[in-house]
Parts: sequence; structure tokens; C-alpha cells
Amino acid sequence: MTSRKARCAVVGLGIQGVQYSRVYQACGRSDLALVCDVDEDRARATAGAMGCAWTTRYEEVAASDVDIVTVATPDFAHTPLLLAMASHGKHIVAEKPLCMNVGEARQIVDAVTSSGVQFMINLPRRFTPEYLAVKKAVAAGKIGEPVMGYVRLSDRRSVPTQMLTWAGRTGPHWFLFAHSIDHIRWVLGEEAREVYAVGRRGIVQGLNTWDAIQALVKFDRAWVTFETSWSLPMGWPGLIDRFLTLEGTEGRIIVDGTSQALAVSLTGSTFAFADAPGEIGGRPVGPMVSALHHFVDCVLDGKPHEGPTAADGLAVVAAIAAIERSLEAGKPVAVSGT
Repeated sequence: MTSRKARCAVVGLGIQGVQYSRVYQACGRSDLALVCDVDEDRARATAGAMGCAWTTRYEEVAASDVDIVTVATPDFAHTPLLLAMASHGKHIVAEKPLCMNVGEARQIVDAVTSSGVQFMINLPRRFTPEYLAVKKAVAAGKIGEPVMGYVRLSDRRSVPTQMLTWAGRTGPHWFLFAHSIDHIRWVLGEEAREVYAVGRRGIVQGLNTWDAIQALVKFDRAWVTFETSWSLPMGWPGLIDRFLTLEGTEGRIIVDGTSQALAVSLTGSTFAFADAPGEIGGRPVGPMVSALHHFVDCVLDGKPHEGPTAADGLAVVAAIAAIERSLEAGKPVAVSGT
């Protein structure tokens, strides 16, 4: 094990980008060396708070001497940045989804493969205890052969209307299905082959996106219904609603992620759900932290990581693109492009 620390950079300083920066800053084996955002004031302020250098040009990050770059820009703005980082030999952590186009996803896979860099997508269900338990149980044959499942992951309306200034250029399927589809692919060890999706627009005013979607996805053997929306009412007690059930020939698994959250009673209101505490002793904790620390360790120690790869990202993009085509066509479509 080397005593050298990995020099890290973060491109895109929204909510997630700042979190990445804090994790790298607090990790014992990494140093946050550089942050980047097209908003100069935001870049300068973040750098000042973190004690690192800053820039407004991702090309300068690619040409710098950092070892690891996290790309945390909006969903639609990943491809040129990921290609630039790969071409300069940077190890990469990419926000989900990999991108929003199957052709671009293939370009990214080819670039990463030819450069030989480590590449991981931030899909932290693979580092979350209850979802790791699902993987372990299925792999051990605890429910027999998986037959069918249901996965729900939805957000309150405040996410697209108050948290994401770019929500109109993506949708809950790109923003949330990446988590659900990657996890089920990983658990089943199967690929999505055909989808039939239905959805509705116009629930959230001012957004030209699909607001609520259900998609029946046929894998190699099992089938799973995926549900997502950005239309949970503002009065919904939590920011996120998540639920999973997977049925097999010999048993069933349920993960009620919403009920496992923290319930808080407030004077003058009903109740609220909050995720588990985000830090202990002033340092970030949680699945994303575990994922990034694992990635830093693997880069420094020259070992392959266990998170989602660029190829996994391509498979997820292909499935979501098929869901989008099915929504428009109103009929089942094949998953293609991988």
C-alpha cells in the first residue's frame, strides 16, 4: 500500500459536486487539489472554502496533474468532459447517468478502454448495506430463481422545481432510473432486453418532461416493473420515496427504503422523513463516501474497483433510451445499442 495521496478534482459544483469535494477533502488517502465550474463566483467560493485551486475550464482540469477527476455536471453535459479526462489519462468518477445518448455512451466506453484508466459511475446502491444484502441473498439462491420484481424510486416536486435548475433538460427516468436499473442488472446478472413504458407529462408545471413513468422491463429470464416520478406532492413527508420487491421461485425480498428513513415529529406539523445523518464528527458518511474511498484505494493500490463501470453505464443508458422510445411510441421496444 502506497503512502502517496491521490490528487483529486471535481468538475461541476452543484449539490453533488460540493459533496464530492467534501469527501475527497476528508478522505485520508486523497487531497482535493482543484475544483471547476462555469460559474466563476461558485468556483472561487468553493475553492476558498475547501482550500484548493479553481478554474472555470474543464480543459485545464484535464491538462492538470491530478490523478482522479469527478464529473458532476448536469445529466446532459457529461460526454465531452468524460472524453477529455480519459484522453488525458485521468481516473474518473462520473455522476449518473453516464450520458443521455447510446452513441455517446459507446464513445465513452471506447475512450476509457483505450486509455486504460479506472472509471466508476456514482451509483451507490452497490455500496448500500440493504441493497448489498439483496445481491448476496439472490446470489446464494435464497429466493430460488428470480421471477419478477417491482422497484420504485421517486422524488418530491421540490427536486425538479427548487433543486435542479436544469430539470427541463432531463427527466426522472434519466435522473432516477439509472440507480434502479443498474442495481437490478447487478443483482440478477441479467441484461434488459425489452421494455414497455407508459407515462404522463404536465403534472409538474413549467417542465417539458415525463413526470410519472412505469416501465415493464424484460430481462433474460425475470421481468421487473420500474416506477419513477417527480410528482410527489410538496406535502409528502420525505424528499425521496424508494421501495423494492423481488420474487423468486422459493422466496421473496422486500426493501422498504422510505420506512427505514428517520421519522421526525415537528411542532405545528405532521411528520417528516429525512435520510440518515450525512456526517459524523464533521466528516461525510454514507454509501457515496464508501464508494469514493474504495475508488481512491483502488487507484492508489492498482486494483480494479467493484463499482459500476463505463460498460455498466452503457447498458443502463441503452435501457433508459428504450424506455424513452417506448413512451413516445406507445408500444414495447427492444433494448439496443450495447
